[in-house]
Amino acid sequence: MVKSGHMTTPARDIRPVEFSSSLDRGNRLEVIELAEMHRRRLRFNPDNVPERLLFEMIIIVRSGTGTHSIDFRPVDLRPHSLVRIHPGQVHRWGVADDLIGDVVLASSEETQSYPIDSPPSCDLDPELVHAANATVDSLRAVQDRPESGELSTSLWRALMHLFDHAAAPGTRELPPAYIGFRRAIDADPARSRHVRDYIADLGWSERTVRRACLDATGETPKQILDERVALQAKRLLAYTDRSAASIGAELGFLEATNFHKFFVRRVGQTPAAFRTTVRLPR
Repeated sequence: MVKSGHMTTPARDIRPVEFSSSLDRGNRLEVIELAEMHRRRLRFNPDNVPERLLFEMIIIVRSGTGTHSIDFRPVDLRPHSLVRIHPGQVHRWGVADDLIGDVVLASSEETQSYPIDSPPSCDLDPELVHAANATVDSLRAVQDRPESGELSTSLWRALMHLFDHAAAPGTRELPPAYIGFRRAIDADPARSRHVRDYIADLGWSERTVRRACLDATGETPKQILDERVALQAKRLLAYTDRSAASIGAELGFLEATNFHKFFVRRVGQTPAAFRTTVRLPR
């Protein structure tokens, strides 16, 4: 239960989207044309409010342009781009009537870990365009076949490897202390407001983690923690009806006013204004 003023009301998640294959064969993967995906969206989400995916989604654009929103940041859609949305992220479809492409959906059983700081999208060179299209077409060809689970999973993993290669070719190796710190925060961003609580079990000193974070991102561990906490706050404001006070309390703010000031400083809007803006129909 969540307190709101003197009233007590139940917290209610909105628009969590679970994986469900239309193929009705127990499939854990499905390829859908972008046009069909938009028809489904209009049927189940006509106001295009933000959605929280509980599965993984890849968008491959063959022609046309448009936009998408992933964790409240715009992502351009253009020919030969790949877009990847992870479970737990908040996404929203943009306006793109002329887009032609495919969407690949994968249940949580088929998802795999992804590199820290992996971008949400990438542009494919001509060779990788051919490889990506061939992989998606192969997935479509086998998805209706009985007993195709192992083959479909292999093709999905190949598509993930292709995305990782195209998104970060030749990327330098990130410091292990930074990776460990980031993974600790991502695992439980509501655990604490203090950096020391996230690194206590990592085996590195605060100085080592600070140096690794500055080397990897130019930001201090505290700045990285605050950014992740702000993202978690935005997600909860977008897809739950919980009060800002309860969200702040979950994220470690003992006073509602402290959470309010933190959110305004990090986001540039009050929690109430952000919620209203992000939920406006499109």
